[in-house]
Amino acid sequence: MIRIALILSLFFIGLTLGKADTSSCDDIKVTAEITHTSSNSLGEIEVKIENVSKPYEIYWIPPNSTIILSEPNQISQKDLIKGKYIMYLRDANGCRLKKEFVVK
Repeated sequence: MIRIALILSLFFIGLTLGKADTSSCDDIKVTAEITHTSSNSLGEIEVKIENVSKPYEIYWIPPNSTIILSEPNQISQKDLIKGKYIMYLRDANGCRLKKEFVVK
């Protein structure tokens, strides 16, 4: 738990000496199409990100977990159980964004 908190703290604080260019942060748009679970399939979150400065980093936290799901920068997630998934994004300008998605 401490390891994850430290990783996300560093992720959001950033270890840069310069000031982040936040003028374009409000322009970042994240949309998602969520496929919910059913009796014969797992869920999926297909994410689309617009107006983000590259390179960017993305991390996912699955429900009831203290580990990071998948490799960094994986935009969409598949084979998901029911629950809340949290996506953290940081772009090249230092903009930071947290989005929550629920798979039912």
